[in-house]
Amino acid sequence: MEKLLKLLESLKPGVDFKNSKNMIEEGLIDSFDMINIIANINEEFGIDFSVAEIVPENFETVETLYKTIERIKNS
Repeated sequence: MEKLLKLLESLKPGVDFKNSKNMIEEGLIDSFDMINIIANINEEFGIDFSVAEIVPENFETVETLYKTIERIKNS
């Protein structure tokens, strides 16, 4: 989880991802950010997000995003 948090903070410095309740609704990330985050996660974690995984529910919080990464890694 710490690795993901550092990745997010490197992409958007100064944003408090750790305490966010919904990154999209709070305006912390938009669709362009999601694509950038996915590209970096794919490289950093060695996974491939499928189109089906690119839904707002998977990007609500750092925790939901991390769970998505773990689910993809374990499938």
